[in-house]
Amino acid sequence: RSIMIAQEVSKVIFKLSKSSDSQTQRFAALALCNICLGTLNQRETVVKQGVLRVLLFLLRYPDVEIERCAALSIAALSLGSIKNKTEIMKHGFIAPLISTTTYPDKNIQR
Repeated sequence: RSIMIAQEVSKVIFKLSKSSDSQTQRFAALALCNICLGTLNQRETVVKQGVLRVLLFLLRYPDVEIERCAALSIAALSLGSIKNKTEIMKHGFIAPLISTTTYPDKNIQR
């Protein structure tokens, strides 16, 4: 994970997350979720690399699995980092995250 973050592999995953192929987007969202589970330093690094813009895009995507991965990634990024929490709020995640709690699909609500 640390090598991927240091080499900015996450930027490649950012591009894949905007693919027109939904399977590619699902795998990219899952990969981002994995990257966002790193150490505090790694989580702050991926935020600096621009992951929040991508996660906001994925959180609004009309695919429950992609939205779920994005929501889990945001939760992971917020753990233990005031900087990341502040950035998450600045990027406007509060309303989209709250709206996921009203989905009829219980998997996304978790």
